[in-house]
Amino acid sequence: MKNNFLPFLIFMLLVNVCFSQGFKAIEMIKLEPKKLVVLYDLEYKPDSTNLEAVYSEPLLLQIGDNQSKFIGFWVNYSDSLFNACENVQQLDELKNNPLKSPPHTSIRYIIVKNFVEKNIAHHEMIAPDTYRYKESLELFDWKITDEKKKWLKYTLQKATTEFGGRTWEAWFATEIPISDGPYKFNGLPGLIVIARDTKNHYVFKMRSIYVPQDDSYIEMYKNRRYIDTDKKGFIRAYKNFRQDVFERARNAGLNSPEVLQIIAENVKKDNNPIELIFD
Repeated sequence: MKNNFLPFLIFMLLVNVCFSQGFKAIEMIKLEPKKLVVLYDLEYKPDSTNLEAVYSEPLLLQIGDNQSKFIGFWVNYSDSLFNACENVQQLDELKNNPLKSPPHTSIRYIIVKNFVEKNIAHHEMIAPDTYRYKESLELFDWKITDEKKKWLKYTLQKATTEFGGRTWEAWFATEIPISDGPYKFNGLPGLIVIARDTKNHYVFKMRSIYVPQDDSYIEMYKNRRYIDTDKKGFIRAYKNFRQDVFERARNAGLNSPEVLQIIAENVKKDNNPIELIFD
């Protein structure tokens, strides 16, 4: 069991912001209809000093004609829970009922790729604020090889690249002619079904893919105020959050010595981000 209090702290801060500013539901704006939805499993090792500790999370890639959205399954789930609250009483019940509160998750980022504007927008909460920065779609210099293998019912082809201080290999399916994939990965002549760094610290694997049967849309937050920055500004904000995490925990009511000790241990163990280099 992963005793990660950072995601819980972020959830508590989010709820406290809702109460301090008055009740405000999570309103969503429709970007475009979903054409495909891909479910990935991510296995990752957040602590470089303990590589035996492997965690997993499900993530969703929602694909439209011109945009896609990559989001943690449990973040998507918690958004639906918050959006269903119609008043402060329901939000209070969600906050205090462990059977209804959203599961704790370490994957808080949302990646939106815009294939018309040719950019990637990274959205992530550094409580109580939500930051956004943009990058070019053309982040990856792929080297496509002749190596192939079978996965599920697809024939996959291998490509490699350097990104974020890691060497990555991706396995893509030309049978699915969509130049997209998990996280920020894109630019291959087919959907990226598997992506892993060569040390196996981060491994994305497609579990399933389906065409939505309803008229569902890719959505983003309508009433969220973003702090727009660049990647270096985002990293500075995240480092400042980590340095100030104990004061934030106390302000959220998490001020027992036991809880603060667990938070300190989790901050120390959270030392192996997916991107090691941010330039």
